[in-house]
Amino acid sequence: MIEIQSRDLENCRHNSGCHGTVYQINDEIAYKIYHEQIFDYDGNRCPNPALINPDKRLDRLKRNGKDLQYSDVWIDKISMNHQFRGLVIPYYNEKSLFEKVDQDYATKIRLAKETVRNTRELTDHFIYPTDLKIFNIMVHNGSVKIADLDDTYTKVLTRSSSILEKQVVLRLNETLLDFFQEYEFASYALYFDSLLQRERSYAEDSYDFTKRYLDEKEKEMHFLIIYPESDIQLIKRALASCPYQVILVYDYFFRDDDYLISLYHSFLEHGIILYDAVYIGCLEDYLHNFHVSSRKEVYQKV
Repeated sequence: MIEIQSRDLENCRHNSGCHGTVYQINDEIAYKIYHEQIFDYDGNRCPNPALINPDKRLDRLKRNGKDLQYSDVWIDKISMNHQFRGLVIPYYNEKSLFEKVDQDYATKIRLAKETVRNTRELTDHFIYPTDLKIFNIMVHNGSVKIADLDDTYTKVLTRSSSILEKQVVLRLNETLLDFFQEYEFASYALYFDSLLQRERSYAEDSYDFTKRYLDEKEKEMHFLIIYPESDIQLIKRALASCPYQVILVYDYFFRDDDYLISLYHSFLEHGIILYDAVYIGCLEDYLHNFHVSSRKEVYQKV
C-alpha cells in the first residue's frame, strides 16, 4: 500500500464518478480515490461502501484477475493519513464506448466483439461485473478494456455462478443495444409489438445468443424506405425484386405510437412486414448502425 498526500493530486487531470474520482498520474497509471460519502437512492448521504471492509473483496479480485489477458485489475492500494482511500489502476488513453458510438460500422462491430470476449473472460475467472455499462468500457491503444472492476457491484467468487453470469450477460446485451443505439431511434411501440418477428438480444441471457446477435449485425442489410402514404403496389414490386427490410419513416417529431401500430397492422394486411419505424430526422443516424448494402425509397403518392 502506498501513502499519498492531497498535494499529490493537485494539477492532475481528473474525472469524478459516483463512488470516486480518478486522477491521471502519468501515461500508465491513475489514482482512484473513493469519496468518503455518497448519495443513496433517496438522495441522502451515506458511507461509501467501497471503503467498508474492502480488503477481502479486493484481494480476491487480484487473485482471480492475475491470469486475465484482456482486462486489468488494481495495481496497488492507496492510503491517505494512514487510512485506505483508493487504488492505483491502469490509465486508459482513449474514450469509453459511449463516446465511440459514431465510429465507422466495422470499428463498432470489432469493439462490440471485443467487449463480449472480455466479459466472457471475466466470468470464466469468476469475476461478475453486474453493473456493466457503456460508460465503463474503455478503449486503450485501440482495444477494449473493461474498467471499474473494483466497483462494489462487481461480485468476485471462488466458483462459478450461473445466476450472476446471467445477470452479467443481460447487462452486456443492454450495453450492446446502447452502443448500437437501438433504443435511440426506433419506435418503442412498434419495437415491442414486433418482438416475435425480430429477435432482440435481451430476449435470452447466454453468450451464444449474444454472438448470434452480433453475427446478425454483421450481415449486409437491404433497406426499403417507405412513408405512410407510399404506394402499396410499388412497395410490393420492390420487395419482389430484393429481400428488403422495410423501414417506415414518419415526419412528425412527437410520434403517436398508437398511430404507428395501426400503420404496422395496415401494412401487414397487405403482406408487408415493417422492420422498424423511424422519425425522418433520425433516419441517417439510424442506418449508420447497420451494415447497409443497399437502400431504396418508395415515395408517397403524388
